[in-house]
Amino acid sequence: MTAWIGGSAAETMEGMDDTDIVEQVVSNLKMMFASDVVSPTKFMITRWGQDEYAKGSYSFRSVGRDFDGIAEKLSRSVDNKVFFAGEHTSKSGWAGTAVGAYETGEAAGNAMAKSISGNVLVKVLKNN
Repeated sequence: MTAWIGGSAAETMEGMDDTDIVEQVVSNLKMMFASDVVSPTKFMITRWGQDEYAKGSYSFRSVGRDFDGIAEKLSRSVDNKVFFAGEHTSKSGWAGTAVGAYETGEAAGNAMAKSISGNVLVKVLKNN
C-alpha cells in the first residue's frame, strides 16, 4: 500500500515519529473501510521535504500546461554528451513516479551507449 500526503499535512507529518504516522494512517483506513483494518508489520516512510535536492517536489500534470512538451525539452541531451533522466522527463504517463524515473533512466542509458558505440574510451597498452 502506498499513501501520498501533500501540502501542510505533509509538512506536519515529516516532523512526526514513524509510529505515530502509521497509527494515523491506520486510523483513517479504519474510518474508510472497517474497524478490523490491522497495522502493517513493516513500513517505510520517506521525508521528501527534508531531501536537499527534491525539497518535497515531484512533477505532475498541471492544467493548462503542455506537460509532454516540457518533459520532451527537459529530456533532450546536450550534444549527445550530457543526458537527462528522471520522473520529470517521463512522457508515458508515469511522471512523478519511480516507474517514470526508472524508464527514463533506462532510455538515457541506452542513448548514452548508442552515442559512444564505435568510440574507444580507454586504450589498454601491453607492456613488452
